[in-house]
Amino acid sequence: MAAGSSAYDVVEFDNCWVAQFAETEWLLPLENYAGTEYIQDMLPALNSLFSAKGHLYGVTWNNDMRFFMYNARMLKEAGIADPPSTWNELVEQSRRLMAAGTAKYGFIEGWEMGQALANAQTVFAHSFGGRLLDERGNPTLDSSECVGALQFMVDLLHKYRIVDPASLTSSQEVSQNVFLRGDTAFFPQAWPGLYRYSRNPEVSNIVEEVEVAPKPLGVTKGIGAALSLPEALAIPKTSKHPDEAWAFIQFITNKETNKAQSLAIGSLPIWTELFTDPELLKLYPYWKQFGK
Repeated sequence: MAAGSSAYDVVEFDNCWVAQFAETEWLLPLENYAGTEYIQDMLPALNSLFSAKGHLYGVTWNNDMRFFMYNARMLKEAGIADPPSTWNELVEQSRRLMAAGTAKYGFIEGWEMGQALANAQTVFAHSFGGRLLDERGNPTLDSSECVGALQFMVDLLHKYRIVDPASLTSSQEVSQNVFLRGDTAFFPQAWPGLYRYSRNPEVSNIVEEVEVAPKPLGVTKGIGAALSLPEALAIPKTSKHPDEAWAFIQFITNKETNKAQSLAIGSLPIWTELFTDPELLKLYPYWKQFGK
């Protein structure tokens, strides 16, 4: 797009690029194509994420919000009434489950060298009350909160030893497989589709055992952080086929397609009314507390 090429009619991007793409005017505003009625029925927060300077530049197709999931059967067998709500409670419960032989580790992370590790550091920093950047965009990695969060990540491996050491070479997909195998009890930053997969006996040893905690973990009960990584479709300003591009985006994001996607893989909808759809709520009852 920077070169002014018309090779692409539709591009996919996530919310971290919105400001730059709006500033460079690489994308076409979509409100003239979508219309008010189409946009207003979508989740307002998603529209806001992909808007800048009064224009909508992307329509979300992947509402990737992370949740704290756990193995309810393991907790029940260990006599634990509720999932942890703080990191210290997670350490305590993990040690208890490991001592009883119920779980090999409290959890496994995808901490191989890559984006997932950077995401994890961001979540831990925020869950300790920190920020990676200040109001002026200056790095704050040396703040007490960020340093404390990073030290806690190290301690989970070497001091408390409740995180599978294989985390250092594992991808997100590997960590999911280990959880579905039944080796770990917690998944602090689980993508929505994991809930669906956990109920599929072809890929899961923990069918009907996974539940979703009411809130993400934090250093105290008043602090919590969860990843939000939505992705959107957009039309480059240089596209020679903007009408056809919009037709494609509308096909991918319309209510029928979005519901079919949720039914198939458990992804979160982008349409507000689908959070109260009886067919979807039967499959994903935890949506009731998050779709309000």
